[in-house]
Amino acid sequence: MAIKKIQPILIIYFNRPQHLKSLLLSLKSFSPGVIYFACDGPRVGNQSDSNNIKKCNDLIDDIVDWNCNKYFLKSAVNIGCDDWVPESISWLFKHETSGIILEDDCLIDNNFYEFSGEMLEKHANNKKIMNISALNPLAGDHQCNADYFLSCYPLTWAWATWRRAWQNYQYEVSYGKYIQHIANWLRSNNFNKEELKYWSSFIRKLEGNEVHFWDAKWIYSIWLMNSYSITPNSNLVKNIGFGTDATHTKFSYDIPYAKKIKDMNFPLIHPSLRIIDSDKDRKIFEVRFKSTLKKKLLHVFTIFLKSFKC
Repeated sequence: MAIKKIQPILIIYFNRPQHLKSLLLSLKSFSPGVIYFACDGPRVGNQSDSNNIKKCNDLIDDIVDWNCNKYFLKSAVNIGCDDWVPESISWLFKHETSGIILEDDCLIDNNFYEFSGEMLEKHANNKKIMNISALNPLAGDHQCNADYFLSCYPLTWAWATWRRAWQNYQYEVSYGKYIQHIANWLRSNNFNKEELKYWSSFIRKLEGNEVHFWDAKWIYSIWLMNSYSITPNSNLVKNIGFGTDATHTKFSYDIPYAKKIKDMNFPLIHPSLRIIDSDKDRKIFEVRFKSTLKKKLLHVFTIFLKSFKC
């Protein structure tokens, strides 16, 4: 299936020119024709932010030298990741009906560009599908006969969606709506007691602003619509953003798939999208979301580093 529409790409960046440079160079290999650039503003009194944002802007001018329509959204003040990302995506969909979303630390190649383009066209009017993921966290396990599968988990290290899906994004989370509209739907998709307990607790924390994750609100939004995500059978994204300067992804020790991109064969072998593979989703939960002793220790260590720097 040939891609008929040139899919626009949204790049969300801030103060990490070394990451943005790697991302732009990765795009150069297939030279996308439309790119939206969204940059948060510098933090108050932080000259380093201002300097690095300028470096990022200069890199865009220097590297994106192919035939490309470029559009910019730049904030004069710092909004913060968990508000700026949704604002940037909403800006994209004021102008486009579908697109690919990249933060500055996620690298893709033509595999995901082609895969997401085909999926965005094929499922443009399927309201039960709201997300196309690049990430497959199973790292080669749980393979299947098709090239992608239907999942309850929309993973957002490089992803794609439609305006018609994003218009359902929920900026506010309601635990009451979770109980009323989501919990039973998750049970119908074979979520076990451990998963249900985890998400019940997590949604309560989101509602109470104890945790702040824009992408968790996206998961909630998709579940509120009783909808799904498409996940490729190969991992199609490389995350280079781990480190103490990252907003959320501080460490990659227990995420072996974070730095591997696998090729995808075309034409695609399409699966039946009538049922969820519960085994795959349970494994995704265990790898990406489930709290482990190692993750808890790394979290404590991160807090220690922050206090030490202060």
